[in-house]
Amino acid sequence: MDNDIVKPFDEKSIAVLPLKNLTGNPDLEYISDGMTDAIISRLTKIKAIKKVIPFTSIQSYKRSDKKLKEITQELDVSSILQGNLQMSGNQIKINLQLIHGSSNVHLWSEEYTKEWKSDEIFELQTEVVEGIAANMNAVIAQDELADIKKIPTQSKDAYSYYLQGEFQRNKGNELSYTNAINLYKNAISADSNFVEAYVDMANVWHMGGSVWGFYEEQIAWDNAKVLLEQALKIEPTNFRVEEELNTGRFFYDWNFELVEKFYQKILDNSILDKPSVISLDYPIKTGRPEEVLRTIEYYIINDPSNVFHPFFKAEAKFYLGSKDEALKILTQADPLYTDNWFYLRESTKLYFYLGEYEKSKMQLAKIVKQFPDYPPILMWFNTIYAQMEGNTAEATKYLDELKNEYSKSSSGSPAWFIALYYAHDKDYDKTFEWLQKSYDRHEVEMTWLREEPLLAPIRNDLRYIELYQNIGFTSIGLPIKKHLE
Repeated sequence: MDNDIVKPFDEKSIAVLPLKNLTGNPDLEYISDGMTDAIISRLTKIKAIKKVIPFTSIQSYKRSDKKLKEITQELDVSSILQGNLQMSGNQIKINLQLIHGSSNVHLWSEEYTKEWKSDEIFELQTEVVEGIAANMNAVIAQDELADIKKIPTQSKDAYSYYLQGEFQRNKGNELSYTNAINLYKNAISADSNFVEAYVDMANVWHMGGSVWGFYEEQIAWDNAKVLLEQALKIEPTNFRVEEELNTGRFFYDWNFELVEKFYQKILDNSILDKPSVISLDYPIKTGRPEEVLRTIEYYIINDPSNVFHPFFKAEAKFYLGSKDEALKILTQADPLYTDNWFYLRESTKLYFYLGEYEKSKMQLAKIVKQFPDYPPILMWFNTIYAQMEGNTAEATKYLDELKNEYSKSSSGSPAWFIALYYAHDKDYDKTFEWLQKSYDRHEVEMTWLREEPLLAPIRNDLRYIELYQNIGFTSIGLPIKKHLE
C-alpha cells in the first residue's frame, strides 16, 4: 500500500490494539488481553462499523514497535484504539485513545474506572464500546445495543477463571491447553450456566484432538460434544455452539448430510462474522475451491491479516489448477507468518504438492526449530524427504516413528500418513492396508480422501470406491473425483 494514502476520517474501520498491562503484575496480563478481546467482540456487533480487526489478528502487535501509520496500512483500517489497564485493590482503570491512524490525529480519549466485579466489568465494556462508536459516528441499533449489554455471567470468579482460560488457550501448546481446560472447569463450577466457558473448553478439546494431536481424537470429540450439548440446553439459539458442533460432525462423525445443511446455511445467509472451518476447509475437501475464493473475498474486508486467507486462497488456486498463482500467494505470505504454526504446517504441505521441495523443507525446518510438538504430519514429511534423498535408514527410522504412534493409538492420524508414504512410493497395496486402518480408527485426515493428490492414481480401485462410500461423500451426491481433475 502506498505510504502516502490517507484513510478518510469518515471511514468506519478500526483495530483495537492489545491493552498494555500496567498493573505491575505480569500474571494479570490475562485481564488486559481479556478486556481487549471483549471490546473487539462487542464492536463486531455494530453493523455501522464496517470493519473490526479480530483479536487473533492483533495479538502480534502486543510488543510491536511499529508506528501507528504502518499498523493502519497493514490492517487497512482508518482508526486505531490504544490504551492501558491498571488495577488498584479491587478497582480497575482503563485509559483509551482513539486515533486516526494514517494522519495520527487524536479523535478521542477517555478514562474509565470501575470495581472488579461482574456487573461493573461488563458495564465498563459496554461504556467503552458506546464511546468508541459515538466518536466514530457509528450509530448503534437497539437490538445491537441489547446484544452488547448482554452479561455472559453474574459471577466475578467465573469470569476471572474464564479470562485466564482464554489466555492459556491462545498460547496453543499442550501444557497451556491442559491449564485452559482446568480453568474453564473452574469457571463452570462458579457458574454452571456460563455458555462461553463450555464452548471454549469444547474448542480446546476439538483443536487438541484434530489439529495439535494432544488428545486421542474420538475421546476429544466425545468430551467436546458433551460440553456443546450442555451449552445448547442453556442457550438453544447460540450460533457459535452450532458452528462448533458441525465442525466436530465433519471431522469426527463424517456426517456429511448434517454438515452440508449447515454449510449451505452459512453460504446463503453470510451469518458468520469471521471465516470458519466449515466455510473454508469443508468446501476444499468436497471439491468446491471456487466457493472458498468467494468466501475469502467476503471475509478479507473485515480481517485482511487473518492467517486463513492466504493459505486457503493458495490451496483453492492449487485445486483449480492455477499453480503459479498459488505459489505467488504463498511466496508473498511467507514473511508475514514465520512464527505461525498453522501457516507453516499447511504451507509445508502445499509447497510439497506444488513440487517446491526446498521451500517445503525450509518451512518444515522453521516448525521444528520453533515448536516442541511433533505430530504425525511432521514425521511423514521427514519420512518422505529422507526417502526422496535416498536416505533409506533415515526414512525407515521416521516410518517406524509413525508406526509407533499408530500402535499407541495416538491422535494426529498416523495411519493416514503412513498410507500417504506408501502412496508416494507407489506401493498401493500397502496404501490400502493403511487407509483401511485409518478408516477403522476414524482418523480425522480421512476427510481428505476425495481431494488428496497422492491418491489420484487409485480412485478407480474398488477398495477406494468402497472407502469413499463408507465415509459418506456419496450421501450428499458427491461423485468420485476424476483422475485428472
